[in-house]
Amino acid sequence: MKKLFGPLLFIFSLLLAACNHDDNLLDPALIKGSWEVVDENHPDYTIIYAFSTIKDFDNWGTFEVYYLHNDGDNIVKQPVNQYDWHAAGPQNNNGVLDISFTPVDAKDEELFDVFQNYIITELTPAKMTWRRITPDDGLTLSFIRRNNL
Repeated sequence: MKKLFGPLLFIFSLLLAACNHDDNLLDPALIKGSWEVVDENHPDYTIIYAFSTIKDFDNWGTFEVYYLHNDGDNIVKQPVNQYDWHAAGPQNNNGVLDISFTPVDAKDEELFDVFQNYIITELTPAKMTWRRITPDDGLTLSFIRRNNL
């Protein structure tokens, strides 16, 4: 029995090492929560994307964009806009997770003009990176999770 334990342990450890740990990295459920845009161009305020999901769904909901800035004594939250969002993939989307959104208050006739679509190139519990594809200007957004908001 002891002679079998060593080879079995070796095979088990090989199987564990072969498992793809990237499978859960592009999980749309990780999007929910507050994310700070990593941007050095705005030293006087912080941009926050606060994602919520619709009951029983991890891949769509609304998010609010707002600025946080210090007015000297307090941190002030300045709302910018609210959006409807939807994430598709990676299972049925050729391994790609993308996110699209439009402003909540957009009128039907202007949806085409305000629609934005990004490919999520990195999504972990702590970091998220997007590359814009609609409009296709190559804009990249990087985020870090903010658990204290």
